[in-house]
Amino acid sequence: MEGAGVSGLDAHESARAARGIGPGWGAPGSRRAPFTVLSEVGRLLEIRVFGVCSVDDIVALTCQLREAAHLLDGQPIIFGDFRTACPFSQAVADEWSRDMRGFNGKLTRSALLLSAENETFNLQLARVVRCAGWASRRLFSSAGELREWLRGSLTEVELARLNCLLESPFLAQGA
Repeated sequence: MEGAGVSGLDAHESARAARGIGPGWGAPGSRRAPFTVLSEVGRLLEIRVFGVCSVDDIVALTCQLREAAHLLDGQPIIFGDFRTACPFSQAVADEWSRDMRGFNGKLTRSALLLSAENETFNLQLARVVRCAGWASRRLFSSAGELREWLRGSLTEVELARLNCLLESPFLAQGA
């Protein structure tokens, strides 16, 4: 029946809108990146993933992570905010897991924050992380538990930055 339900790109956009992500993110010709990688303080690498829709997105993410990590003094500590990310394909999962394995042993810790409401993505990312096979990379649905797990690895300045990130409403909204 024509016009009934939501399909294709409309379904993708509806799901993204439900998570507070503006229209067009991840759509062909979109002006917004599917992720950001920042290094503001110390060894803390800040990653926000909104929607990695292709293997090329993962390759670009990995390239930016390597470049940012190379500029740091010491092994990076990753804080990833994946709360607004959308599900991805098997090809993306395979590439992501391979690329994560390439970072095994080269990071102090990697803590990835998920939203409990984002069940499909969470299951997919849990599998990717499990296949990457490194005990110092963990998934969290609680900001407090993530903070406590990273606390012993962070300097006071890095911890202060992490606290700001975890308290920022913009981080959760993908703004």
